[in-house]
Amino acid sequence: MRTSQPSAFLSRLRKRQAMSTWSSARIRELSRHSTPSAGLMWFALLAASTAVAFAAADWHGANLEGSATPGVLRYVASPATKETRVTLVRQAERILIIDDFTHEIVAGGRADRIKRVIVRGVDGDHNDTLTVDFSGGLSLPGGIDFDGGTAGFDTLRIVGGNTKDSRYSPTNRSDGVVEVGATEIRYRNLEPVIDTAPALSYTINLPSGTVGASLQDNGGQAELVSTSGTSFENLTFANKGSVTINAGGGADTITLAANVWADLTGVPVTVNGSGSSNTLIVDLTGATSPSLPVTNTSGNLSGTWTFGNRPNLTFSDIQSLNPASLSVSKTGPASVALGSSLTYTITVNNAGPNPAAGVTVTDPVPPNTTLVSAAPSQGSCGGTATVSCSLGLIGSGGSATIALVLSVNSGAVVNTAAVTAGTTDTNATNSSTSTAAVNISAVCPPGVTPVPALPTWGLVVLAVLLAGYGAISRWRAMRC
Repeated sequence: MRTSQPSAFLSRLRKRQAMSTWSSARIRELSRHSTPSAGLMWFALLAASTAVAFAAADWHGANLEGSATPGVLRYVASPATKETRVTLVRQAERILIIDDFTHEIVAGGRADRIKRVIVRGVDGDHNDTLTVDFSGGLSLPGGIDFDGGTAGFDTLRIVGGNTKDSRYSPTNRSDGVVEVGATEIRYRNLEPVIDTAPALSYTINLPSGTVGASLQDNGGQAELVSTSGTSFENLTFANKGSVTINAGGGADTITLAANVWADLTGVPVTVNGSGSSNTLIVDLTGATSPSLPVTNTSGNLSGTWTFGNRPNLTFSDIQSLNPASLSVSKTGPASVALGSSLTYTITVNNAGPNPAAGVTVTDPVPPNTTLVSAAPSQGSCGGTATVSCSLGLIGSGGSATIALVLSVNSGAVVNTAAVTAGTTDTNATNSSTSTAAVNISAVCPPGVTPVPALPTWGLVVLAVLLAGYGAISRWRAMRC
């Protein structure tokens, strides 16, 4: 792997620096015993030799792979230690690779000559960390290649600078690409990627295939973690102006944990689905004043959610949003008196596993009744011919109730209620059309004794008696 190249380069550089130091001392000694013109001659000679020494160092540092690959700066870690930590940085007109332990320059060259950097870690039980520092204006049109080597715990850190756009595009568990402005960092055989370089916008492109990803807190910084399906390297990031997560085209499930929003203060988040089976789960625990509108276009859900204590969340092309199991039930008395009030209790339950947002109950006022009132335990109700109650958010395992009061005018009463939600209901049979019905028979008001019903034989006897009474009445009338 040509691991001796950097050390050979440093050896030559130190020899030239030593020669330059000796020459400087010699010139000072000669200048005390020479004429002014001779001193100037010796000074010119020193300047020329120093320039030649650094020019040679720059040439070698910019061509660590040899003349066949000009403009490439390469560093190969030494297996002599158990851990390697180096920083790639631009300082003035030079691009340097610095050992983080010894603070020595292990490779470097002129910035105008270096177009690409290659860093190779050590295979086996060896931890390699590359920090790419953009604070000095580092820009490499040929990009950066970092291979952490097989095994070990190898880390890519990105710090400094202030770019407009950054992108993270993993391809599998250990490989991927990070783009910081115009510089592309191609990584292989890594464990974590940590990106705290400031950027106005940050885009995360999930890998293809079925992917499960969770955006959550990691010690004060946001972390995207692979949870299922096609795995990718965990990403920890901070100092971003906005965050966009793009699904990879498979049946992806993206979860936003409640604790991540403290790491994203003032940072709006956008989640874009891709394909036909994308699920978005948003933990609404602790969210205040949520406004959760959802637009359903041919089964594709989109919208922008706003909160009192969180930045906006915008989503599009999502087919399943906070899937939860909703059910509705209605209870009421078996019978009521004509002209009196009938009170129904409508209960909506969420069996989870997620909060249900935008929950709405509709209840057409049945014939033979008049609406008196509708009072929900949360949200609000309106309407006359049809009662519509907007209950808002019902947490997993939670419920909400509505007290519906009707005045019974006549006849039997049949009443039906239905519940829907802006988020996805996994138990559609409980919330599509009618979900509960109660038959009510109206009876006489209190204080009024109803006429008892007669059996058939009783009706016959009554008819005979009435007929006989009529005949007797006519006979008496004729005698008069």
